Amino acid sequence: MDEKLITGSGFFFGKQGDNYLEYLINGEKAVIDLINQVGHLEVFWFSHRKRGELQEGLEMKIDGGKEAEIGKPPSNTNIDWAILLRKKIKVDDAFVNMRSCLV
Repeated sequence: MDEKLITGSGFFFGKQGDNYLEYLINGEKAVIDLINQVGHLEVFWFSHRKRGELQEGLEMKIDGGKEAEIGKPPSNTNIDWAILLRKKIKVDDAFVNMRSCLV
């Protein structure tokens, strides 16, 4: 078990304050430590067995600053799943970043 993965079997990769990748064995429910994460993270699921697009589960976003439950995969909970936790960017921040690139 990874140090950021409080419950569940798998691995957790990422840099604090950035995007994270979690790999869950057998689609188990998982609780992760996001106590030092600021803001919201979008939750996307990917099955290497099913391939295809990223999928949304029941939990579409989670909040940082606490321990957070990821929820269940969008389908077949008996297979391994990769979960992308993507930092949600505010529209105002995205506009400022885009504008600074154009100058």
